Amino acid sequence: MRIAILGGAGFIGSHLAKRFIASGHDVRIGAAPDRPADTQANDFAIALSRLQDYHALVDGCDLVIHAAGRSTPATSRANPMVEVDENLRSTLLLSQALVGQPTTRLIYLSSAGTVYGDVPDGEAEETRLPRPLSSYGAGKVAAEAFLHALWASHGVPVVILRATNVYGPGQKPKAGFALIPWAIAAQRNGTCFEVRGGGLARRDFLYIDDFGDAVERLARQPAAPSFDVLNVGSGVTHSVNDVLDLVERQGGKKIARRLMPDIPGNVARVAVSIERAKQRLDWTPKTPLDQGIEATMRWMEARVEGGSTAFHK
Repeated sequence: MRIAILGGAGFIGSHLAKRFIASGHDVRIGAAPDRPADTQANDFAIALSRLQDYHALVDGCDLVIHAAGRSTPATSRANPMVEVDENLRSTLLLSQALVGQPTTRLIYLSSAGTVYGDVPDGEAEETRLPRPLSSYGAGKVAAEAFLHALWASHGVPVVILRATNVYGPGQKPKAGFALIPWAIAAQRNGTCFEVRGGGLARRDFLYIDDFGDAVERLARQPAAPSFDVLNVGSGVTHSVNDVLDLVERQGGKKIARRLMPDIPGNVARVAVSIERAKQRLDWTPKTPLDQGIEATMRWMEARVEGGSTAFHK
């Protein structure tokens, strides 16, 4: 199968690229001009800027995976236009490039937590009305709507994967984002971890290998001329405090915590039903949070011992 991956230089995209290459697929990588792809793509990597770049990337592909995204909830809060300039623009250019290719399937990686907004009780199913609380979430909802129009108007098959918080080896720590590697780096470096809202916010953390398994199972399914939405997560929620406690136990060292007021628009609880994904993909997430944290710690430790400065102060 020939597969194009947008965002192939990022954490999720690079993992998927390596996974599909290892399975013998012909993989093309699309990345922003300032983010060269560091993969073993066996076809080519292309810097995406103009419409013709997107045409060159997807031409003749059986499957396109859109894993690109430059912003975070924090950056979009400070500058909502980044959602249009960085994220929606790439989605629209990709949509244009796919017009006339109804046999090419598209998988779009969306965000369950920011699309559904708060889920105060129970679990959000795919039919739940989106209620984004941030510009980042609104941008994801808008991208999903444009891709629905691509299917409805041009017959391009689309599957939206609304993923929870994907983490694991390869993810770099960012303050206010990528919670698990940020906590590990704070522990190692002796820096403060900013705890918002008392650390009570709950998230569903999905290990990168489990996420990759779901995507690969979806890719293997026969193409169908349809539009679909699937939630993918671990099916278990943990608070920020739970995560910090686990990192402390795994690393054998306390994390300095700085209590901060919550930020307006932060989602208090992310909880999704993954029953449809389990049934359609014959898939079950296998990695408990403590094991995933341990694997992430080992990867980060190896990076430091290998001379990387990415996780130093």
